[in-house]
Amino acid sequence: MASTFPTSIDSFTDPLSTSPLNSPSHSLQHANLNSAVNKIETKLGTGTPTGTAIGVYSAYTPTFNGFTIGNGTIISRWAQVNNFVHYWGRVTLGSTSSMTGPLDLSVPININTSSTIIDPVGVSNAYNNSLIYIGHPINLFGASVRFTWLVTSGAYATQADTTSYTPFTWAPTHYFMWNFTYQSV
Repeated sequence: MASTFPTSIDSFTDPLSTSPLNSPSHSLQHANLNSAVNKIETKLGTGTPTGTAIGVYSAYTPTFNGFTIGNGTIISRWAQVNNFVHYWGRVTLGSTSSMTGPLDLSVPININTSSTIIDPVGVSNAYNNSLIYIGHPINLFGASVRFTWLVTSGAYATQADTTSYTPFTWAPTHYFMWNFTYQSV
């Protein structure tokens, strides 16, 4: 029998110490187990940085709308386990970086779009060398997220899109970062 993993769990017959080599078939036992182990290894990955091996984070260079990185710096990493994706990163603005907004960030694997609700998928922070601002990257239905920031107006906090002056006037050495998880397609 060929392995049916990962669609179902295989069921193997364990031979007894008194079982002859042909009941169950010794060669078939090896073939079945080899097939199952091969599928498990394929599912778990090899550990190379492809973004799909369990526990291995890979570099990813996102694209942006509403932002030009210029001579700024970026670090971002992602990992995937089945359809669960964890993605984090940080961008530090340089002297030729330009924030116009709204700020959209591409994701390494498209977000599951079965929901029609714009959901926050994690947290974001922006730092202007004196204060840290809190925000939420929100799902834009597939290939990107939008950074929104908590701003106060009266007694309640609301969310506002990123602009050249929101959550502050952006300048060199300021940074924004993100840390979120989502279900991939």
